[in-house]
Amino acid sequence: MPRFLPLAILAALALSTLSGCNKDAAKPEAAATPAPSQAAPAEATPKPAGLKLAMKGHTKPVTGVAFSPDGLSLASGSNDGTVKLWNAQTGDLQQTHEEPAAEIHALAFAPDGKTLALAAVMTGGQGYVALVDVAAGKLGETKRKVAGTNITSVAFSPDGKTLAIGNTSDALVLVDPETGAVKKTLEGQGIQTRCLTFSPDGKTLAGGGWGKTVKLWNVETGAMTELTGHDSEIQAVAFSKDGTTLASVGMDNSLRLWDVASKSPKLNVTGGSLAESVAFSPDGKTFAGADGNDVKLWDAQTGAPRQSMKDESTNTAAVAFSPDGQTVASGGADGSVKLWTVNK
Repeated sequence: MPRFLPLAILAALALSTLSGCNKDAAKPEAAATPAPSQAAPAEATPKPAGLKLAMKGHTKPVTGVAFSPDGLSLASGSNDGTVKLWNAQTGDLQQTHEEPAAEIHALAFAPDGKTLALAAVMTGGQGYVALVDVAAGKLGETKRKVAGTNITSVAFSPDGKTLAIGNTSDALVLVDPETGAVKKTLEGQGIQTRCLTFSPDGKTLAGGGWGKTVKLWNVETGAMTELTGHDSEIQAVAFSKDGTTLASVGMDNSLRLWDVASKSPKLNVTGGSLAESVAFSPDGKTFAGADGNDVKLWDAQTGAPRQSMKDESTNTAAVAFSPDGQTVASGGADGSVKLWTVNK
């Protein structure tokens, strides 16, 4: 018997195998079909309604947001000790400024946009206001520092010649931003100033903090009057552009509008968890605040809701209107900064 099979028989066996006679062999099309148990790709998280841009960079909660007067830049401050300057149209990060070993508790642009005031507080409460040069969308050198303790709020007068600084003492100070010299001390705040804002004519300074009243100081005389109605501490105040209306937010979760001339209440908006910030639109017809993680807009005449921009990712701690009124910026507890489109 021969040791090898004839070539003809080997060829026949090979042809039989390739023609599918092996019933256990996998079909080519079956190999390309995904297994029934293969998971479908996850769907992308839907973009919140009204969200224009979302910027990330801060590692701790954002404590303040402010548009430059020309609306081209947005500054954000955080408990991580940094201030970031963003392109307000593209969301691109232009620059990061750091105050080492400090938290940024508040910030404000000077009316001419050339200076940014930062309230920096270090461990133990010692702090200062850093006046930083702003040029061509960049944060330059610190012009000067004004010493302070537990600084909580800063506000420029409309003419840019006075900077109000609030802290945890019974008084707040008005300083010359060019020299840092104290121009006047205003008494009567009580324990802590959480928020400050000048009236558009610069004659009145509104503030609030520990205590249940909104304070109004005559900048010239230092005389103070109080607006009563909140049931808890005041977290934020804002004047309408014409100066006739003042908005205030309290820890009692109410947002109130006041008639400045008569010192009487106009509206009371109650929310589930109103944020630590409030802002009027440039035309004064709308004001913005937050309810938990919702950025909300209300009609300034009726208090009726106008728009709700839900942000499920974080609670909102700061809001600001752009100079053209078409965008609202928000700062979140997760360190995010967002730009929202205002419905017309």
